Order: sequence, then structure tokens, then C-alpha cells
Amino acid sequence: MSVGGTSLDSSATAEEATVPTPRNRSTTAKTTAPETSTPGSNTGGQFSPEFRQASLAALTATSNPGQELDVLIVGGGVVGAGSALDAVTRGLNVGIVEMNDWASGTSSRSSKLIHGGLRYLEMFDFALVQEALQERGLLIQRIAPHLVRPVPFLYPLTKRFVERPYVGVGILLYDTLGLTSGNSRGVPFHKHLTKRGTLRAAPSLKDDAMIGSIRYYDAQVDDARLGQRSCAHGSFLRCLRRQWRASGELLARR
Repeated sequence: MSVGGTSLDSSATAEEATVPTPRNRSTTAKTTAPETSTPGSNTGGQFSPEFRQASLAALTATSNPGQELDVLIVGGGVVGAGSALDAVTRGLNVGIVEMNDWASGTSSRSSKLIHGGLRYLEMFDFALVQEALQERGLLIQRIAPHLVRPVPFLYPLTKRFVERPYVGVGILLYDTLGLTSGNSRGVPFHKHLTKRGTLRAAPSLKDDAMIGSIRYYDAQVDDARLGQRSCAHGSFLRCLRRQWRASGELLARR
């Protein structure tokens, strides 16, 4: 419980692919191209060097007439992987490229929250909040319900009379926008807690530091597993390692 409120080098070919090492592993994916193998067959597994080569070959083949990708996503973080998963489950032919390891950038250093933007209500940006809540509902209810789970938050109240109704109205609006976003909220409704109820929920809080709290919910995602799930649904995945020459030319090495 929480307390408180790429450039691609078109001249490069699949044969230039480097073999992943334990220090800089590169994941590969199951592909839907008929010439590639499936994980667990003769490729040594979904994340083996052999399957990586097969995935690179399948992605390279999409430059041929009639085999083009419907969607190419640049960036294999939680947003890119989630978008790829959504697209491939809709029947689209999807490719996603990442210059390092999957979810190794911002996604590996975040709280992994799928939040609706509660703080933006104070800025009266209701459209943004409603859109974020709609996407949260999609993730919880339809796209990845096994990877996104509700997470409770406690908003401690320290001032009598004024703070509870002020914060309470904001959180009530937050939950209401979740209901009107076109999807089920996917998380429990908020609840007002007394001082005693707050201490039961979070015993480490100082009993003289607050008068109560409001418990509300957002969601948290397992971004690494979401990336793996994207692989399992058949999108072509490729990692890129890039280097800069002294002249500033970008080298994309697969």
C-alpha cells in the first residue's frame, strides 16, 4: 500500500545480428511468419540466440511486397509493449523495435503505476483524467487483466472540517469520471476512514499526525511480463544497439 497522494539503419541486415550476452541480453519473440519456428521447437526457446535470428529474419522479410507490417512501434517500454499487445490481439501485423533491453529505460525506474491522473483534477483538466481512466479500465478489464491489479492508496488528512470534504469531492469526481469513461473502473470505490481505521490499514503512521484518511485505488502493471506477453501474441521484436561515430553518424547494430 502506498501512502500519500529510434532511428533504424535501413542498410543493415538480419545477418549482422549480434548474439545476446548475459550482461546485455536481447529478447526475441514468437512470430507469425510461416518461415519461422515457434518457441520450444528447434530454436532453443523463446529467448534463445537462434530464435532471435529467426525473429530478425521474419522482421526483415516484412519489407517484401505483401508482407508489410500494419503497425511499427518504436520503443519497447511499458507503453510500447502495451500498444503492441493491444494491436496484435486485434489481428494486426505488428513490429516493435527497442535499442536496448525491453522495459530497461523509464519503465524500469518507475512505480509502474497505471493511474488516472488524480492531480490533474486540481488543474481542471477533466478530459485528460477521463482519457487516462478509460485507458486504465481497458488495461484492467480487457487487455491485460492478469498483469494489471488494483493498488490502494491512503490520503492522510491533517486538518479538521475543511480538508476531508475538499479532498473527498475530488476523489468522488475521480471515481465518477472512471464510471463515465465507457469502461468499468476495474478498481474498488473510494472509502473514508477514521483515525482508527487509518491506523489499522497503516500501523506505521503516527497517530498524532493525522485525523483520518481517504482510501482510493489506482492500478499497477507488471511491465516486464507485459513485454513478454506481447511476444507470445506474435509481434516481431527486435533490439537495437546503437553507437555514435565521431562524425555523429548513428550506427544501428542489431
